[in-house]
Amino acid sequence: MGKCKVILIFCAVVSLCSAADREYFPVTTSLPWDEAREHCQECYTDLVTLTPENMQFVQKLAQNLSSDCWVGLRKNFTTNSTSMLWSRWANGEPLLFQNWYPGWPVFQSTVPACCSAPATVAPATTMAEITTQNVTSFSDNSTENVTSFSDNSTEGLTTPLITTPVMTTSLMTTPEEEEGDRKFIEDSCVAMLSFGAWVEKNCMESLPSICYEGFICVYYLCIFFYLPGHLALIQTTDRFRGGANVTNKTSDSATITWQQPEHRNISHYRVEVKTGEEMRSFEAHDTTYDLKNLTGGTNHSVQVFPVKCGRSIFPQKVNFYTIPNKVENLNVSMETENSVFLSWNRPAGSVDCYFIEYQSGSSLTESERERKIDGLTPGNFYRFTVISGVKDGSRSERVSVTTYTKPGKVSDLQVSDNTDNSLRLSWERPEGNVTEFLVKAEDADDRSNIDEVVVNGMLNEVELTGLPSGSRIVLSVRVQVSGSGLLGDEVTITNYTAPGPVSGLVLETTEDSLTARWKRPAGDSTTFNVELQRDGKTERQAQGLNEPTKQFKELKTAANYTVFVKSFSGHLEGPPVHGSEFTKPSRPTNAVSTSPNKTSITFQWKAPNNTAAATYFLRLNSSFWGDNRTRHGINKTSYTFTGLTSGTKYDFEVRTEADGQHSQPATVSGCTVADEREISLSMLCSSAEPLLCDQEDTREKVFKQLEAHFEKTFGDSIVWNLKKQIENQETQ
Repeated sequence: MGKCKVILIFCAVVSLCSAADREYFPVTTSLPWDEAREHCQECYTDLVTLTPENMQFVQKLAQNLSSDCWVGLRKNFTTNSTSMLWSRWANGEPLLFQNWYPGWPVFQSTVPACCSAPATVAPATTMAEITTQNVTSFSDNSTENVTSFSDNSTEGLTTPLITTPVMTTSLMTTPEEEEGDRKFIEDSCVAMLSFGAWVEKNCMESLPSICYEGFICVYYLCIFFYLPGHLALIQTTDRFRGGANVTNKTSDSATITWQQPEHRNISHYRVEVKTGEEMRSFEAHDTTYDLKNLTGGTNHSVQVFPVKCGRSIFPQKVNFYTIPNKVENLNVSMETENSVFLSWNRPAGSVDCYFIEYQSGSSLTESERERKIDGLTPGNFYRFTVISGVKDGSRSERVSVTTYTKPGKVSDLQVSDNTDNSLRLSWERPEGNVTEFLVKAEDADDRSNIDEVVVNGMLNEVELTGLPSGSRIVLSVRVQVSGSGLLGDEVTITNYTAPGPVSGLVLETTEDSLTARWKRPAGDSTTFNVELQRDGKTERQAQGLNEPTKQFKELKTAANYTVFVKSFSGHLEGPPVHGSEFTKPSRPTNAVSTSPNKTSITFQWKAPNNTAAATYFLRLNSSFWGDNRTRHGINKTSYTFTGLTSGTKYDFEVRTEADGQHSQPATVSGCTVADEREISLSMLCSSAEPLLCDQEDTREKVFKQLEAHFEKTFGDSIVWNLKKQIENQETQ
């Protein structure tokens, strides 16, 4: 009996990537196994590899074929007699799953019957750990021919393993094997029946096939035991799948590049670009493609499909945003001291946000097309830049606009050192940038311009000269910054120049009133204060007069009054002007003569009502004697005239006098006592008419004529009495 040779296959998977992403394609064309595989490799990846996970799905595909179909399993891929049969799939993956139709596979009997033993397949074991540093303990034979797992030492490597079914076979001839010898195929390939079972067929037979598309990333470790035999370690990896890249991005274009796949027979590439709901497709014959007419700021999803055998295979993918377009019509407005308002038009395409940059800060706005920028410095120059942005950080070209913030305004505006034609204006500088101050003086009534000066921004006061006197003036200060065209808010104060003196003061009086009139000084904003004094004491005052006149009533008669007039412009007063005048004197009352004698008469009277300390003018007159006497400055209310002629009537008048003015007189007459003397007159009557003189009526008539003559001559100016006497008869 010959020596039997037992082969033990023990495989362990180090790492297994899921094959769920593989696709399967039935090929109806009948071809030998080698040509079928070559077709799969050219147009897909390889002939199908069967696993418990994909078996049911692949079986359904096979049911649609007209006959049995090739799968990617062959008895031996090499001519090496020591190679393990049915050990791996066409793509190099280990055989971890078998689904043979009963009686398959068929082995050729080549040993004596003593070594006969049935072929058995042990069930797969569960996960286990094997430490490879002691791997020689599996055999007592030498390990000098062991193939290493890698170039690196595997000492101490602990690897989780899934063991394959362990198959122990015998090459002894049995009756059943004699039948098998007749079915034995030296170089057989596996075909899958429509219900999923496997059988061996001659590789030259033409059958349909099933290909798969996909990549494997399996690291596996197979340990082969040959009894007596040796240990072999095999390591393999699948191909790498790369990705596409984007370069030269602009707002409407980009360049897509990708890796050359390992597949053969790539006829061209299909480039799919999805933008939102829009899908576009392009054909490329190189590993680069320039995309044009894109939308700015938009997300584009790109897939590059290698096309071989008229179908697209696994794509290389990339997502990118085009550069957003720059904003349009950037405008700055509503400049204040600490803020400006920016606005712009949304650019064509998509924008997720806007970036705003300026000297002292930056701002981000997500969707608004306008923004108020606060916290700025008054009067400063600013450059504002707005940039469109999208979610991946791409930014557009910069768009800028420049402006100045509004200058600040001065504070604590004050006026001092007022004269009739000048004043001094001072203020506190504002915060921020100041180039100069614009100072104006305007008439307060019609706002006509009086003066305008520009003051250096380093100063904070100015003296204004050549101003009209006695005027109400509006003074204003505004900050300006050179080149900005902007002015700060106007700050104003109303003040006055000092007025000049009034002129042409005239006082007019009556017995109990005084009216003062004067002319205004230069200027148009003057008021007046008037003060009335008597004997150095103030009796009346009038303030804030707008008209140049004032009347005082209920004054004392014949009193000396002094009037002071001052002009005022606001709080400023001009020099005073004064004048004095007496009120008109009033007539005395109740004049009487008393205590007359032959040479004197005393006259008395009463002072007029509401008089001050008046003086009087007296006049005494005797028209008969031509005696006319006057007295001035009499400051009492009685006076005695002496040296008069007795028996004479004197006419007396008294007048109140003041400052050379006299009132109407009060009059009375008085007579001195007569120093009587008798004078006799004789009259001789002669007439041509006989006895005319002796008639009584003739005598009476002559007497009346004589009496009339004396009346005419003396009147009542003196004391006289006329009596007539008739010879021998006295007649009165």
